[in-house]
Amino acid sequence: MRAFGSRPLTSITVADVSRFLRWLDAEAAMTARTVNKHRQLLCSIFKHAMREDTYRLPSNPAAATDRRREADDRPIDFYEPDEVLALARAAESGTHRDPSRPAVSAREAADRALADQPAAALARLSERDNFIGRDELVFCNAVGDYLDPSAIRRRYRRAQAAAGLRPLRFHDLRHSFGSLVIREFDPVSGKDFMGHSKITTTERYLHARSRRTDAARLTKAFGGGEVNVAVVT
Repeated sequence: MRAFGSRPLTSITVADVSRFLRWLDAEAAMTARTVNKHRQLLCSIFKHAMREDTYRLPSNPAAATDRRREADDRPIDFYEPDEVLALARAAESGTHRDPSRPAVSAREAADRALADQPAAALARLSERDNFIGRDELVFCNAVGDYLDPSAIRRRYRRAQAAAGLRPLRFHDLRHSFGSLVIREFDPVSGKDFMGHSKITTTERYLHARSRRTDAARLTKAFGGGEVNVAVVT
């Protein structure tokens, strides 16, 4: 949105999209896979605009750009529940902030009791003084605009350090969610939770599922009887 949101579609060229993708390439936290996702989103937007029943755009400038070569999938590293809680506590205490500024405001200190209840925290956002309209951002800065991604990453790294956690990427929090969910739910449910379009994407997280009870389950499947899992494991 910052790069193209204020421009007419017809004014955006292949060179503009290429320049935007190179800018993403230069971001330290951006992987080739993430850059390709940005490119694919732009391709989809322009493809929609080319339809006869929309804007009849003559061409798709994003489709003419190069797709980044992605490295082989690496094992997914993620935070366990206690590590996620440690990170949340560090952020709650204000250690994610710039050390030169007050750690926690008076209002934030009064609201701490709701910090571990996501639903209540979201409900509390609707009670703020400004930016509560249906078209407003849920998470916004002091003037109601988008949060600065680089500032979020800096605060995230400070919270990691304060919690004594190994340095995972901000996006790895999503991997943590997927890896923890797949332990308790089937892949189809995990796919719905994460909003994946393909089940193969969700299956990346199967590595996190415990396999200790597989033998017991196989015995039960073929024998039809009850199995003492404790004995098998």
